[in-house]
Amino acid sequence: MVVIDDDDMYREMIDAMLESETMSVKTFNCGIAAIEYFQSETADIILLDYMMPNLNGLAVLRLLKSSATLSKIPVVMLTGDSSKEIVVGSMKAGAKAYIVKPANQTLLLDKINSILSAQ
Repeated sequence: MVVIDDDDMYREMIDAMLESETMSVKTFNCGIAAIEYFQSETADIILLDYMMPNLNGLAVLRLLKSSATLSKIPVVMLTGDSSKEIVVGSMKAGAKAYIVKPANQTLLLDKINSILSAQ
């Protein structure tokens, strides 16, 4: 699992939450670093923040979905922005789900498990 979020504290909280469920987690503080990682690696699911500097989550999502090797990885937008246009834009760009921060552990794990079990 990969978590991409520029908020250090939130990223660490999500990492701890998921690792407590014995999920292997790789984290990145920006989309550019994650895209570089995906040049040689993959993931079973990606949790992606929308509001990030340089390359926002929607741009990262579009890059992932334009890649033949990465397009099948399910992406969950996990962000504080709940505006209708961003939610709709994210879903149209290929996100499997959209969760508004702060996400509680139960909701997050249910969504992840639901997506992974559907694959």
